[in-house]
Formats: sequence, structure tokens, C-alpha cells
Amino acid sequence: MTIRTKLAALAGATALAVTGMTGVQVASAPPAAAASCTTSGLGWWSVYNQSCSSARHFNRVDGVRKNAPWAAKKSTSRQPVCWANATSFGVELKA
Repeated sequence: MTIRTKLAALAGATALAVTGMTGVQVASAPPAAAASCTTSGLGWWSVYNQSCSSARHFNRVDGVRKNAPWAAKKSTSRQPVCWANATSFGVELKA
């Protein structure tokens, strides 16, 4: 799976996307919610919420999910600390 395919899957219809070194897992949102809810800039420590009512970044550290604060539309959800031992990251969305 290429990075372009992964990004298309994430931007498509996602309610919860978990991405790590080995791939992407995606749970589908209702079509109307998916069409109106987008994010960008998903990385190891943050995500920009373009149009969702709320979005939050998370890291997985030793199997435990470490959530960043929720971000309103047109703002960024950032991790409060740098998790040097994070093994994966993702974004949780509320359409």
C-alpha cells in the first residue's frame, strides 16, 4: 500500500484512523459525516482539524493510547509531551 493510497483512505470516510509503521486501519463513518469532515498534517505529534466538529491526535506508547486535547474546527490537536517511545499515532474524529 503506497503513501498516496493510505492518505486517500484516511481522507475518505474515517471515524477513527490508526496509523503506524506497519499500515493504516480505518473504520468507516456515515457517508454524510465523511463528506463534511477532514483533517490534514497528521504526524507523530499533531493533526490539523480542517472541518470536523472535534478532532484529537493520539500516540500509542507501550500499548497504551495517549490522547492529546480535542481541537475545534480550524485548529490543531497537539501532544502535550514528546513520547520518544511511541510506536504508532492516529486521529479520532467527531463529524
